[in-house]
Amino acid sequence: MIEAIRDSEFCTVPYFEFVEIIPAIENGYVEYESSSKT
Repeated sequence: MIEAIRDSEFCTVPYFEFVEIIPAIENGYVEYESSSKT
């Protein structure tokens, strides 16, 4: 879920500045990237 938010326009367009770290699942991007290719 965090990876989907990270890749969205919300995070990629510089409207906001992240000032705190968002907790995420370790290596969660691997599962996200593989699931989005199918």
